[in-house]
Amino acid sequence: MLFFLTPLVMAPWTYELFEFNKIMLTFFLAAVIMAAWLVKMILAKKFIFRHTFWDWPLVIFLATQFLSFLVSIDQGTSWWGYYGRFNGGLLSLIVYAFLYWAWVSNLSLHSRRYVLHSLLAGATVAAGYGIAQHYGIDDQLWVQDVKNRVFSTLGQPNWLAAYLTAILPLAWFFTISKSKSPLPYFLSLIFTLCLLFTKSRSGLIGFGTAFAIFWGLNLWQQRRKVLK
Repeated sequence: MLFFLTPLVMAPWTYELFEFNKIMLTFFLAAVIMAAWLVKMILAKKFIFRHTFWDWPLVIFLATQFLSFLVSIDQGTSWWGYYGRFNGGLLSLIVYAFLYWAWVSNLSLHSRRYVLHSLLAGATVAAGYGIAQHYGIDDQLWVQDVKNRVFSTLGQPNWLAAYLTAILPLAWFFTISKSKSPLPYFLSLIFTLCLLFTKSRSGLIGFGTAFAIFWGLNLWQQRRKVLK
């Protein structure tokens, strides 16, 4: 639910249409996940936590951010983040770290695959809406020239481009998996098309870099298999 809804949620009755609502949903679902995790530990009568390589790097990073918060000239902004959005502050960083630990400690491989499918489903809705924006589905609602540079449910073309660039390698991965479904190819197509409609130079650079790394590594692995 977190991975599916967060990119999509927006509310016209709040001061900030996009990011504020996404971060509030993230905080709410993180609280639900924390409660469920605690209940799981109580029922199991044991402490459930899986150690990973990233534990100490995350702890050190959070410690530096906490020290920054202590010496900040505006601790309110340092804690909550950018005014009106409540993102980028110490609280949001703690929540993101918590969600990582909740992920690795509680989800089986099968559950993680389900989460990845939810992530792709949310991206599909966002990309579909972005493509529809390019053809004028809601251009009368915005001051911005949304037909020229779409932003979908993310609120900014560069943010949408960054989101799609991060999602595309996941779609590519499913194209080379054992499944013979044409769906991953279709998803790759609509994600790329929506990315092009953002006209984001940074997004296109990121796309080119991700494309070269992903398919370069895939080609290298295929050559190793042939040589063996």
